[in-house]
Amino acid sequence: MYFSGQPISGQDRRQKSVGRNVLGSEVATLVDEEQPSGNYSIIFDTTNNPQLTTNSLPSGVYLYQLRAGNFVETKKLVITK
Repeated sequence: MYFSGQPISGQDRRQKSVGRNVLGSEVATLVDEEQPSGNYSIIFDTTNNPQLTTNSLPSGVYLYQLRAGNFVETKKLVITK
């Protein structure tokens, strides 16, 4: 997963990225911290991951959302095993 953090006016902003299943239930919090402007990547292991709300994610379609300041973007993530 790759995202770009571009805070307004060059200020640091709290960035949060959350994974949800298609029913809207949160399954993982990937990022929840203040970060400077820049490009970031996340390695997201769907098995035995402490970021998950369950032990692992089954194959399926998920949505992840990045929030940084007033910026909000939602994208699709497909997991196959």
